[in-house]
Amino acid sequence: MSKATERVLYAFLHMSERPQVGFNEYIAAMRPLLWAEMFTPREKRFLESNELCRIATISEDNSPHLVPVCYIFKDGFFYIVSDLETKKVKNLMRDKRIALLVDQYKPNKAVLVSGEAEVITMGDEFRSISQEFFKKFLWARRDKWGEGEVAIIKVNPLRRISWGLGKG
Repeated sequence: MSKATERVLYAFLHMSERPQVGFNEYIAAMRPLLWAEMFTPREKRFLESNELCRIATISEDNSPHLVPVCYIFKDGFFYIVSDLETKKVKNLMRDKRIALLVDQYKPNKAVLVSGEAEVITMGDEFRSISQEFFKKFLWARRDKWGEGEVAIIKVNPLRRISWGLGKG
C-alpha cells in the first residue's frame, strides 16, 4: 500500500463525520489526490508526451506475454484499445495483474508501473475514452469502433518506478 493510500485510509477511518459512501467510493473520489502523489510532474509530462508503451500480462501457463501498444494517459490511468480476441485481453479476463513500461532510449528515460487492469467494452467511460483515441490517433479515426466491438484496457497503477527523469 502506498503512503498516499495509507493517508487516505487513515483519514477515512478517523473522520468525525463519516461520509455516506463506502471505502471504494471514497477512494474513487480521492483518486485525483492519490494520482497527484503517484507521479512526479516530470513523470506526468513524459507519460503525456508519449504514445507507445509495452504491456506485460500473465499467460495461462504463468509465462509473461509482452506486447507494444498505443496508450492514452488520463487522470492517472493508462488506457489501451485492443481487439476482444487478443491474448492480452484473454489473459486480463483471467488475471488482472499487468505491468506497463513507457521508455525512451536516447536519452535513457522510463516509467515502469505495475497495477491492475479492467477490461471495458461499453458504457460512458468506454465512449469517452474511445473519443480520446479518435482525436489522438489517425489509425483509430480510420477504423472507428463502437461498444462491444473492442476492449478498452484501463490500467490502474499501484506501483511505479522511473529513471532518467530527475526529481520533481
